[in-house]
Amino acid sequence: PAGVRYLDLLAQTSDRLTVLGKENDTVMLDRVANLLSKLRVESDKLEALLQFSEPNQQKRAEYFCNKVLPVMAEIRTYADKLEDLVPEDLWPLPSYQEMLFIK
Repeated sequence: PAGVRYLDLLAQTSDRLTVLGKENDTVMLDRVANLLSKLRVESDKLEALLQFSEPNQQKRAEYFCNKVLPVMAEIRTYADKLEDLVPEDLWPLPSYQEMLFIK
């Protein structure tokens, strides 16, 4: 949600600049939109993977290790990049920086 709110703010700013006839640089807008899209795709993959049902604990563990964890790592990559881009006042969770060095 924080990324989507930021994307909306960037889009509004872009629209206003266009209306004013100002140069409209959409690099940040494109970057955030791309990360959100990738995050959604990977989240959908994860949701599908979590439907796996296997009574054998060994096979289940291997499945989660080989299939689920890599997708979770990919999601984490996109979320971390978004955390770096989205302004602090829109990000509802404490950042790693905030957790490591309490303000």
